[in-house]
Amino acid sequence: LRQRYTMQAQAPLVSLLRYDVTSYPDFIPGAGLEAGAPELRRALELPEGDNPRAREWALREFKRAGSIPAYVDRVLKEVSERFTYTLQPPLLQSEHSIDEFWFDTRSGFCTHFTGAFVYLMRAAGIPARMVGGYQGGEPNPLTGHIVVRQYDAHAWAEVWQPDTGWQRSDPTFAVAPERIHRGLSAALSEDDRSSLSALTNARLNGFSSYNQLLYLFDSLEHRWNMWVVDYDSNAQLDYLTKLLGSRPSSATIAIAVSIGGALSLAFAGLALFLRRPGAPQDLLMRSFLRFCSVAARRGVIREPWESPMAFVTRVANHYNLPETQVSDVVTGMDQLLYNHPAGKSQSRSERRRLSRLLRSLRWRAFMQV
Repeated sequence: LRQRYTMQAQAPLVSLLRYDVTSYPDFIPGAGLEAGAPELRRALELPEGDNPRAREWALREFKRAGSIPAYVDRVLKEVSERFTYTLQPPLLQSEHSIDEFWFDTRSGFCTHFTGAFVYLMRAAGIPARMVGGYQGGEPNPLTGHIVVRQYDAHAWAEVWQPDTGWQRSDPTFAVAPERIHRGLSAALSEDDRSSLSALTNARLNGFSSYNQLLYLFDSLEHRWNMWVVDYDSNAQLDYLTKLLGSRPSSATIAIAVSIGGALSLAFAGLALFLRRPGAPQDLLMRSFLRFCSVAARRGVIREPWESPMAFVTRVANHYNLPETQVSDVVTGMDQLLYNHPAGKSQSRSERRRLSRLLRSLRWRAFMQV
C-alpha cells in the first residue's frame, strides 16, 4: 500500500490475480497534512517560465474569486461554457501547450481538461494532482460481474484544502456530463465514432445480438477464471460454506472427502463390473472374428498388420483349402470391406453369403483336423 492510497504488486503480474479489499468511503485523505508537507510541495510544482498566459489568467481569476471553492467553480464554469469534448483534438505544441489548449484550441478529452485544470490550480498556489483510473464499467447480466474495458479509462483531479483534505473534481463532467452519467458512447460525435474500431462501435451502440454474444464469452471466461484458474483452497472452503450453510470444520471436510472418494471408487468399480466387450454388429465381421478365434486355438495367430483377406489366404494355404472357394471369400471381403459400391440390400445378402463361406472354410480348416 503506497503513500498515495494505491496498491502495487511486489513482482510483475503474469497471471490472473484475485484479492479482497475493504473500502472506507468516509475516509478523508490528506486531512491531517500540514501546509509544508512533501506531498503538498509536490502538488505545487510547475516548470519554470512556461505557459505565461495560463499563469496570468490563474492569478487574476483566483484573486477575483477570493477562495479556493469559488476559484474551482470559476475554472469549471469556463470549461463548461467554452470547451468541447472530442476524441480527435488538434495536436498541441510541446511548448506552452496549456496556453494553446486553454485559449486557442479549446477541445479535447479527459486528460486535456484535467491537465489544464491541475495546472491552473497550481499556478494559483493551490495543491492539485491528476488521478488516472477507470470510470464506469458494464455489468454482465449472465453472471453479475462488472467488466471494465480500456475505453472506460478516465482522468480526474484532486484539489487539497486545509479543512477538507484532498477532494475530487472532474472537469470532464463540466464539459460533457453525459460522459460521466451515461458512459463514453453518450459523449461521442459521429466523427469520434468513425475513429473507433468496428467492434468498439458495435459494443458502444448496443447492438443486441453482438452484445449478447460478448456477454456469453465474458461469462464463460469469468467462470473459467473462478472455477478452474483460481480455484484454490479458499474458493473450495467458500463453496463448502455456501453448500452446508456454515463454515465446515476440518473433521467435516475430511469426512466429506472420504465419502466422495468412496463413492467415486464404487461407481468406477460398478462401471468396470458391468462393462462387457461389445460384439461387432456386422454379420461378416462376427464370422471373421470367430474364424480368427478358432485359428488362434489351433496355433495360427493373426498378425496385427494382416488384413482379413491376407489372413484367410494364409490359413487356406496352410491347410490346402480349395482355391476357388478361398478366392471367392477373399474377393468378396475385399469388395465389401474396402470398395463396395452396391446398395444396402445387396450388401446384406452378400455378407450373409460370405459369412456362410467363412464358416465352411473354418470347418474345413479346423474342425476336420
